[in-house]
Amino acid sequence: MVAIKSLKDTPTADALREFEREAELMSDVLHENIVTFHGICYNGENLMMIFEYMEKGDLNGYLR
Repeated sequence: MVAIKSLKDTPTADALREFEREAELMSDVLHENIVTFHGICYNGENLMMIFEYMEKGDLNGYLR
């Protein structure tokens, strides 16, 4: 199972740069306490990042 992060609607140039930068940074991170980044999927205009699925939710949800 994986988690998907996607850009909504038609992204602006700034949003695309930020998305690509985040993907680049995540590809370099390997730590037991940070979710694993698996890659990017370009499907037409849909841009998605594929991550390890967090069964118990994210940190924000846990802290609340």
